[in-house]
Amino acid sequence: MDPNGYLDPVVYDVDIKFGSSYLYHDNKYMAFVMHQFVYFAIVIIENSVYFVGDYIFSNMMGPIVDKALGHYKTEVTLQSPFPG
Repeated sequence: MDPNGYLDPVVYDVDIKFGSSYLYHDNKYMAFVMHQFVYFAIVIIENSVYFVGDYIFSNMMGPIVDKALGHYKTEVTLQSPFPG
């Protein structure tokens, strides 16, 4: 839990999968270079999460998720069981 009482994940491992996505380009060489660049970036992110995952996901992304979810609060409007 963080100082505000919210549950923040501590991430030490990430497995990035794009399923059957494919990067298309008219030039075969450019498609190969772009594919290798994206694949290399994914490997870098997956390997660096062990060292900086706690900082990235808890300290940087945690407050953003807290704000996006309205600090885990919601309004519930119910009709009164008593008429009038």
